[in-house]
Amino acid sequence: MKYLHTIFAVLILSAITILPAQALPVISGSIGFSGAMAPEDNGGNAVNLGAATQLNLTDVYVSQVPTGAFATEGVNKFDAVSMSLFTLGGSADPLWTTGGFTFELLNSTVNAQNDTFINVSGNGILRHANYEDTYGSWYLSGNPLGEGNFNFSAGSVPAPAALGLIGLGLLGFSASRRIKKKSQ
Repeated sequence: MKYLHTIFAVLILSAITILPAQALPVISGSIGFSGAMAPEDNGGNAVNLGAATQLNLTDVYVSQVPTGAFATEGVNKFDAVSMSLFTLGGSADPLWTTGGFTFELLNSTVNAQNDTFINVSGNGILRHANYEDTYGSWYLSGNPLGEGNFNFSAGSVPAPAALGLIGLGLLGFSASRRIKKKSQ
């Protein structure tokens, strides 16, 4: 019986420790942007797309119907997006902002670049006051006509609380097996 009280005490302390961690949900969903893309060199001079070291992204707007947290927070198709000057292969904080969301690009990779096409991908942290900071992926593709499409998707990362609940379940299962063995 004393062993059972110890298990319940550990479970209660674990629950108290874990529950505050789930106060904010992670961001999930996707959002797509479109806008003008001007290829530049490091000095801000216009160059052809194949020689670009940075992209000046202007007149950016939400071009696809947002899903998940983006829709929940009222981001709509055609909403304006504030986009930073983007250095190819670099980072940006924030890369973009819209509807209370900001995305800090931690790293990026140029997957393809020539005079007629560019494709860049990267990872970073999406932030919003009502959500946990969430890691997500960002993609950009464009052509020399200055048209660009930029997509962002955020996937759910297991929250510490969920992992804690799994641990509590395993602990409870283990305890019930020990109690059952002792009673036999």
